[in-house]
Amino acid sequence: MKLISHRVMLTTALLLSMPLHASEGDVIATVNGSPVTIKQLNAYAQIRQSQGQAEQMPEQMILDEVINRELITQDATQRNFNKDESFTTALQEQTKNLLAAYTIQKIIQDGGEIDDATLRSEYDTYIATLSDLEYRARHILLDDEATAAAIIKELESGKDFSKLAEEKSTGPSAAEGGSLGWFRPEQMIPEFSNVLITLKPGQYSDQPVKTQFGWHIILLEETRKQPAPTFDSMREGLKNNLISQRVQNYIKGLRNSANIVINEK
Repeated sequence: MKLISHRVMLTTALLLSMPLHASEGDVIATVNGSPVTIKQLNAYAQIRQSQGQAEQMPEQMILDEVINRELITQDATQRNFNKDESFTTALQEQTKNLLAAYTIQKIIQDGGEIDDATLRSEYDTYIATLSDLEYRARHILLDDEATAAAIIKELESGKDFSKLAEEKSTGPSAAEGGSLGWFRPEQMIPEFSNVLITLKPGQYSDQPVKTQFGWHIILLEETRKQPAPTFDSMREGLKNNLISQRVQNYIKGLRNSANIVINEK
């Protein structure tokens, strides 16, 4: 895995316009005696690419922008803007952010490539815990237990679940009558899925279900058999999860060995 990202070269045209022996240290221009190098252009183009712009920009425009930046920074230095407190504070924060991001990339890189054997092991572990059923369900989300219990009473009196969800639910699915679509129980938090899997199609929970989001009333509409996702379809997701674990373990280790004091104020 390459550090940070693959280097962005300006464009084929720009490269062809330079000597074949050109290196990153070669000077392509000078601004009031200060050199502008290929390395600086590459770094600037990389920033532009991250903004989705570098590939569409003519090579001369990239060079002009780097020259303009050099002129502005030279003028700013002459005006002592680089000593303003607001600037130095922002610079310190940006430096910390860049260094933290760089370090994370190094931690990921130093961990080495994740081979197929490791990914296959993760896949097998995940599949072993995966339900072979998908569920289609609706829910009504409320802020408190008493309100949820009152709505259950309305359902018992024959009120339509979808209409009550539209009128009463505080969740984002309210506009769709509380519909959650198809999903595997593992995709929901345990408090929700543990109740869901006990219901029969057409049945709703007769007690409010508490989760970190509030109080739910759950209606199971139907279930269906669903084959497990293939290894190839999950490869990238598994790899990203392992990389994320690598980073989280690194941060956890730092926090465990650190002396952190948080003031109550």
